This record gives sequence, C-alpha cells and structure tokens, in this order.
Amino acid sequence: MSREARAGGFGSSGSLGVAASLSIIAVGLVILVGAIWFGVTSGAAYALPLVPKHWDSQLGEYAMKSMVSDENPCAGSDMERWLKEVGPLLVEQVEGEPFEYQWFVIDDETPNAFALPGGWVGVHRGLFAIAKRPEEVASVVAHEIIHAENRHGTARILGSVGTSLVMGLVFGGTDLAMFADQGMQLLMLKHSRSQEEEADAQGLMLMERAGIDPEGMATMFEALGAAAPKSGTLPAWFSTHPDSQARAAEARAGRRIRPTTELPKLPTAQCKESLTQEAPER
Repeated sequence: MSREARAGGFGSSGSLGVAASLSIIAVGLVILVGAIWFGVTSGAAYALPLVPKHWDSQLGEYAMKSMVSDENPCAGSDMERWLKEVGPLLVEQVEGEPFEYQWFVIDDETPNAFALPGGWVGVHRGLFAIAKRPEEVASVVAHEIIHAENRHGTARILGSVGTSLVMGLVFGGTDLAMFADQGMQLLMLKHSRSQEEEADAQGLMLMERAGIDPEGMATMFEALGAAAPKSGTLPAWFSTHPDSQARAAEARAGRRIRPTTELPKLPTAQCKESLTQEAPER
C-alpha cells in the first residue's frame, strides 16, 4: 500500500474518530445537564417547605415596590376597585391559610398578569382591554393565585440559585459552561410549563368552587392567542407557556357547572392619567 493511501486511510478513520468522540461528549453533556436539572429541581422542591412563608411576602413586597412607583396612574382606578372586589372572592376558595393578598393594576397595554411570592398580584391594563367578559379576567386572577399559593416563584428562585452554583462548580468558566447553560435553560422552560399547567388546572377548580363560569378561562386563552398570533408558530417545547389553543381545550374539558356568582361588570381599561389626557379632547 502506498504512503499516500495509508495517509488517506488514516485521515478518514481519524475524522470518524473525532466525530464519534464529539458525539459521545455531546451525549454525556446532555445526560449530565439532565442530571443536574433533576437534582436541582428536586432539591428545590425539598427545600421549599423549609423556607418560611413570610419570606415569600417580604420578597414579593420588595419586588412589587421596585416595579410599581408611588405615582402609579392605575392606583385607585375602576380596574383596581374591580380587582379588589373579585380577587378576594377567589382567595376565599383557597384551601388552608392563604397569603394576605395585595392587588395592583399596572399601566401596561400588554395583556398580561403576574403573581409575585407572598400574594402580590399585578394585572396589566391591557388584559382588561382585550377581555369581553368579567369571567375572563377572573380566570387569570385565579391562575395567578395558584402560582402564589403553590409558591412557584419561590421555588424557581431556589432552583435558579442552585443551578448557578452547581453549574459554576461543574463547568467553571469554560466554553462547555455556555453549552451546558443553554441546555439547562431549555430544561427550565419545561419546568415552567409544568407550573403553568398546574396553575391552569387548579385555577379552573378555584373558579368552579367560587361559582364563576369556567368557560371564561377558555375564551381568555383564545383572546390571548389572537393577541399574540406569532406564539403559535413556535414548537411547544420552546415556549415557556403551553399553546393557547391547547390551554383553551383543556379548560373546556373540565367539569361544567351552573354559575352562581355574578361578577361586577368589567370597567373601562383606562387609568386616571389616561382619563386626564383625554378630557380636553371631548
């Protein structure tokens, strides 16, 4: 065999060897990242009951005050009064001893809401703007109450802190750390979706116990899906929230009840500042 042939043969087998090695490394990293994710999330779930609940309240208060200024134009609005009337109706249905809830309307046109640890709930003005029925906004409030009561935010904080510590110890500042971090972020998205699904299912039950028409949750998801059409183009795995149409279908699959609670009419989605600006134009 010629020297050239031997060189060519060696080069081919060498390339295959490198490719195989890289494949083994990649698979090993996937397994390692998965093991870290499982360990950290399991550890966070174990540690959560050991964290005093009053820490949630303090953390939520600090976070909300950093997000909402004292000059919040939606404070004292009809939307806030509506929220403070409907929110407690749902909290009354919480089993056990619920947090002491604080309600805020945020002057933001995006249709969204959030629950900070300890029962600090914020609802965007934009959510009132796209809602057609009061039951739709109530469904989002129920969803956020479950996030707070199940301490999802606190659990994610514990998981995030634990992940950062473990990833730093395992990978340090190498390029592998960047690759592994991307894998960890993907796995954490799945964890977030499981929390969302839990809040959907238990929020629906909260509405049922309060005598509020659960159909409002289905139509709210449809409205949110229509407000963000691009979200439907992403595979479910890469979304922090489940698909809106799938969530609507799940909501409709729940137990049907005869509504016994008539909610107050939805207020106009305007804050005091907006009303002041529009007054001279009338």
